[in-house]
Amino acid sequence: MTEEKKTKTENEEERVKELMKNISNKELLILFVNTLHSRAWSNLGLIPNEAGEVKRDLTEARIAIDACQKIVEVLQDLVDEKERDALKNLVSTLQLNYVNQMSKEKGK
Repeated sequence: MTEEKKTKTENEEERVKELMKNISNKELLILFVNTLHSRAWSNLGLIPNEAGEVKRDLTEARIAIDACQKIVEVLQDLVDEKERDALKNLVSTLQLNYVNQMSKEKGK
């Protein structure tokens, strides 16, 4: 690794560490839900994954969706009504798309 890349990576790591010091557990859970949400969409084969590939893995999608649902349940009493509705809608949309992708898979 070149010295320039190493310094950039070290700077990014320091920035992340600094951000993590000040983040509440509620904010961390919301961040995690958003990360799992994105991962679920790529596992459903509806958006490219981190590598830029479109691959469907419904088992992995189900894990991400179930985890989102459980975290949203924990967050229910910690967020306002608008945010609660948005989080519940996020999970519902994933669940509907999962069912749609499962029916396509069974139709093959």
